[in-house]
Amino acid sequence: MPAEINRKIAVIFVADVVGYSKHMEVDENGTLQSYNACEIILNKLLKKYNRSIFNTAGDSVLAEIFIPLIISTRHQVFFNF
Repeated sequence: MPAEINRKIAVIFVADVVGYSKHMEVDENGTLQSYNACEIILNKLLKKYNRSIFNTAGDSVLAEIFIPLIISTRHQVFFNF
């Protein structure tokens, strides 16, 4: 008899700042401060579930989340508003 397979649902969370370049042209310091404040909030939320950001590219953030699907869906809806 084959060994039991332990499966998890992985959610890849992707966030990107809309108009980042335009905001940087207008107010670089203010944009960086706002971005850093948002990143702190995101890190606190991810830390609550023992997760973290695994990659960034400029103003984009990637995080992998292994939690029940219903909770992941709630987070996705929260960040869209």
